[in-house]
Amino acid sequence: MRCDGYQIVAQFGIGCRSAKGIIDTGATRSTISRNMFQDLRGEGQWIRINAEISLADGSRRKAIGGFGARVEFGGRRFEITFMILPNVDGGILLGMDFLAGAGSTLRCGGLELEIRGVEDERRKEGRNKGEATTLREPSEEEIDTFLEENKRIFENMEGVSNAAVHRIYLKDEKPIKQRYYPRNPKQQAIIDEQVDELLSLGLIERSRSPYSAPVVLVRKKNNEWRMCIDYRLLNDRTEKDAYPVPRMNFILDQLREAKFISTIDLKSGYWQIPVEEKSRQYTAFTVPGRGLFQWTVMPFGLTTAPATFQRALDNIIGPEMEPFAFAYLDDIIVIGRTKEEHLAKLKEVFSRLQRANLRINPDKCKFFQKELKYLGHVVSDQGIRTDPEKVEAIRDLPAPKTTKEVHSFLGMASWYRRFIPKFTEQAGPLQELIRKGKKFEWNKRHQESFDSLKESLTKAPVLVFPDFSRQFKLQTDASDVGIGAVLTQETEDGEHVISFASRKLSKAEQNYSATEKECLAIHWGIGKFKMYLEGYHFIVVTDHMALRWLNSIKSPAGRIARWALGLQPYQFEVQYRKGKLNVVADTLSRAPPAELKAIRNTESWIDRKNRELQEDPGNTEYRREGKRLYKLSKDRWDQHPWKLCVPEEEIQQILAENHCQAEAGHMGMFKTARRIRNKYFWPQLTKDVRKFVRSCESCQQYKVEQQKAAGKMLTRVAEAPWETVCVDFVGPLPRSKHGNTTLLVMVDKFSKWVELAAIRQATADSFLRVFRERIVTRYGAPKILISDNGVQFTGRKTKKEMERWGIRQQFTAPYTPQENPTERTNRTIKTMIAQITGEDQTNWDNKIPELMLAFNSSTSESTKYSPAQIVLGKELRIPNTVFDKETEGSGLKE
Repeated sequence: MRCDGYQIVAQFGIGCRSAKGIIDTGATRSTISRNMFQDLRGEGQWIRINAEISLADGSRRKAIGGFGARVEFGGRRFEITFMILPNVDGGILLGMDFLAGAGSTLRCGGLELEIRGVEDERRKEGRNKGEATTLREPSEEEIDTFLEENKRIFENMEGVSNAAVHRIYLKDEKPIKQRYYPRNPKQQAIIDEQVDELLSLGLIERSRSPYSAPVVLVRKKNNEWRMCIDYRLLNDRTEKDAYPVPRMNFILDQLREAKFISTIDLKSGYWQIPVEEKSRQYTAFTVPGRGLFQWTVMPFGLTTAPATFQRALDNIIGPEMEPFAFAYLDDIIVIGRTKEEHLAKLKEVFSRLQRANLRINPDKCKFFQKELKYLGHVVSDQGIRTDPEKVEAIRDLPAPKTTKEVHSFLGMASWYRRFIPKFTEQAGPLQELIRKGKKFEWNKRHQESFDSLKESLTKAPVLVFPDFSRQFKLQTDASDVGIGAVLTQETEDGEHVISFASRKLSKAEQNYSATEKECLAIHWGIGKFKMYLEGYHFIVVTDHMALRWLNSIKSPAGRIARWALGLQPYQFEVQYRKGKLNVVADTLSRAPPAELKAIRNTESWIDRKNRELQEDPGNTEYRREGKRLYKLSKDRWDQHPWKLCVPEEEIQQILAENHCQAEAGHMGMFKTARRIRNKYFWPQLTKDVRKFVRSCESCQQYKVEQQKAAGKMLTRVAEAPWETVCVDFVGPLPRSKHGNTTLLVMVDKFSKWVELAAIRQATADSFLRVFRERIVTRYGAPKILISDNGVQFTGRKTKKEMERWGIRQQFTAPYTPQENPTERTNRTIKTMIAQITGEDQTNWDNKIPELMLAFNSSTSESTKYSPAQIVLGKELRIPNTVFDKETEGSGLKE
């Protein structure tokens, strides 16, 4: 700043540029000329303002608009809105709003203007540091009065903050328009109510945007519904904001001298940040029956929202408040070495938040604390120590009860053996337990070895301080009883642990499918280590492809929606690691904290039934043959009345053989359960089948969403097998090694029996040849043939042959393929072919016999019988099953 004649000229920073302005202590508002605004408009934004300014000569001039920008002067950074006028002397006039932001002092008596820089204030603070200790310590009553007064001030504040504006930059300008998810009237009423509330608060507005995202209803933990917007596609197309998150080690260094700590929570922080006018169109969402709306404030779920929020808090707190106040994501921390110093810093932070028009949530704020858990550490007036929770998952691991559990623990410990001194010596006693033929007997030596390895896993060099210049890696896994996660980083000498975590699954969570449990583990793990991961790109390592399924689900609902939408702001990629290599997270998931772990010390249901059978030999419901137990079916028409009782350790094998192998065909829950129930029994069989089928990765990858037909047509009911036959072509398929490109599907409408034939081309000659060989000469000529309007069926040659065989043709209406019962069969066949053939797509026709066996041995939901039972009067035998291996004879009804 310099005096130029009778004018004081200040040079200041505006955005990324430098500018000069004349200081005018008589002006209440700063102004800028139209030409200067055009030159600097890239450093701020234009604001619509309808106002007039009184000039020194008494005349009034209407402002063209406002120019909001962030300026820097005297070591201070602050927001200011210039009034744009056609002409301004010098281009920029700096009024009292600028001087106030610069922290200046105006002494009218001495005609002095003093602008004290930040460094000057710090030097003054240093000189007065000794005096601070002699100041009177504020009483509890004074502190309470101060907090209550400011609470009322924050409660009366309105509008959005002026600290930042959220802008969205897309990789391309092609509009993203997604269809809304249909809702029932009750759900629609909930959406309408919340939309009305958002409109009344001014948080959303009506829109004419070419963009549109769907609304999702998510049930909160209190069972109430919350409306969210599915911005996953928008986030994929958004340019990421690389604004840095403060370094944790720097923050922890500042906390070392803290004697008093306060944490400030902002009320609906995102909703206090406005969205730039031209970026609002990207946030548009559709409400059925109401039209299109867009956000005026920053909504939850945008991938760049955390960076904008961090930038806003950094602008408010600023480096001049260090080391007494700083912001980390959604937390503002204020510290003090004495009570009076802490109160003074709180006053300054409150003042800055009020100037920025940011409201706090008093109910979630904590003031004048002596201890605080923060960023994986416990901060107190005694210093900083590592949060015991970081190693709790390892520390509370219970001692192994079986050889398998010893294997699991040693696998986890071996993962970090290069960092554990004398690993072989420490693990020696446990290694003895897993030798072949060694009887499991746990003694004092084994316990000492176990405790020694746990101690080594929970201290350096295995456990290290995070390095934010390196990428984080989150490993997760789930078991039937718990979920586990470990946060690591790769260094030159290998993988080091930042933190361990695990927890027990609740009873409700234990009923989730395997895929849902794996998704839960990932969602919980990211939330657990949020303080490390938010704002950084990281890797998720899992032995399940659950998260890809989660992110690609078309219509998320319930807990699936909660997980999918909750992960929207995070930037990560998923890496697959085989289960046998994901040993650390796997071990943690199978051994949640000891005080929570369910100890399985009860006898199995089969042991109990064997004991009851021994005590009551007259029991007719169960019988024992050899080493196996059988249960009598209550259905007197059951073809296999004695069901093989399956112990817990064999359940997964039975499920796999009746769902996953080629002859089983990856059928749905109903067919798989009926196939298993035909020969096997165990408690909660249907529940286990449901969980297994839902978690089948192949089914998740290949199967499509089923949709009922719009209405019923061709409603004639077949009265006998092979009276009505439905036909269709599936193709073109990849050319097989035999030259086949098409599959001919023929279905008996009465029994649901399926005949499949691979052919080279979908011609009338091919159809007639296969139809004669497979249907007419085996089962007789049907009365009715149902097909679409393909030329292979409507041509002269086909019509002539049908007339010769006395078959009446019936065609489906154009563009309504669902009228033909083979359409559902076709979808299932294409899925089964993809699942069975895998990557070798040229071998699909060799799998046709197995597909027919799978179809014709599966129970139909409509008839409640398998096609084989109806047509052949017996069930088809699936090769090489556990039932056949364990059961003497045919196992059929005598």
